[in-house]
Formats: sequence, structure tokens, C-alpha cells
Amino acid sequence: MAWVKVNQPEEAIQIVVRDCCRQHSVDTHSPVDIYIRHARHVLTLGSPTELEGSATLGRLLLLGLVTGVETYFRTLLAGILRQCPISQRVAAEQTLSYGSVRYYPKQGVEAALFENASFSSSKEIKRMTEKMLGVDISSARSLMAAITEYERICHLRHAAIHAHGALTSVNASAIGVPGELAPASVSLEVGGLHGVARVCQSVVRAYNQELYGRMI
Repeated sequence: MAWVKVNQPEEAIQIVVRDCCRQHSVDTHSPVDIYIRHARHVLTLGSPTELEGSATLGRLLLLGLVTGVETYFRTLLAGILRQCPISQRVAAEQTLSYGSVRYYPKQGVEAALFENASFSSSKEIKRMTEKMLGVDISSARSLMAAITEYERICHLRHAAIHAHGALTSVNASAIGVPGELAPASVSLEVGGLHGVARVCQSVVRAYNQELYGRMI
């Protein structure tokens, strides 16, 4: 690219919000069904040929899968709070901002409780489950094993978002990157992408079964 074009002065530009956003429609299916449909769609976007030719595509699809899991956690917890009187008493002391109460509809205001929550670590998932529902999941061994593996995926997601896929030493240590690959970056072909999808589905399935039993 010609240096004249590279060094052109900046422009005063603003995005047109209506070109980027539309009104959110509430999906009435169960959170686990919404996740499965979302994950299946994400996987259709990553053919072997396209993934081999674009590391960026693999990282974007990784982001899509993890986003689906985090949305599942938020949607499920909010849904339980709408229906379970015991959980409602547990979460009764949580505060909401006036802005969030104005923004969300009355039948969906529970979503505001999770605006500042991150479901990317085992510690935070355990904390939010107990804080909002009064349920301690630390003794559920199979679930905690699934969450621990999912946390490794979140380290890949962190690198994909913040550093064009380059893993920091913290990310690499948490994931267990072999020394001969250091320094490493996230690069997913079809086998790796499907492996990530299996880990994400495993944690969703395990959490769904555990919470279903606890709520009953």
C-alpha cells in the first residue's frame, strides 16, 4: 500500500447504530437447546479448507463457541431466578443500577445481575452459582472436571481476543503448552475446533444436569 494512503489524516466518523444493532428477540427455548443450536451453527462456518487458510477464522469460531457457553450460564441462572422462590430469596440482597432497570423488560430484568460477571474461570462460575442460587457445586466432581477443562479453553479465547492469538506465559502455563512450542499462538484447524466444541458441550451438559437435580 502506498505510504501516501497509509498516512492520510484521520476522518471524523461515527457509526450508525441502526446499521449495527437491532432489537433483541427473546428465544423461548431452554438455555441448553439454545446453546446446542448455536454451537452447531458455529461449526458449519469452519470447513477444513477455510480453517487451513485462515488462522483468524479459527480464532473467531473459538470466540463464538465460548460466547455460547457464557450466554448459556447467564441465561440459565437468570431463568432459575425467575422461577425458583428459594433462589429468589438468596439473590434478594443483590442490587441493580437504575439504568439496567430502565433498559431491561420487567420479565427479563434478572439479566442485569450478570452484566459484570465473567464465566471464564472455575472460581467465578462457582462463586456466581452460590451467590445467586445458594448452590455449592464444588463437591460435584465430574462437573468441576468439565469446568476446569473449559477454563483452559477460555485461556485460548483470551489470546485470540487480545493478542491476535499469541499466548502469554500465563495462558501457556494454564493450558499446558509444551516447551518446544514456546512461544505459541492459537491456530485451530478442523480437529482443534471440534475438540474445543466437545469441551464446551461437556461443560454445558454437566452444569445443566447438576443444576436440574439441585433445583428439583
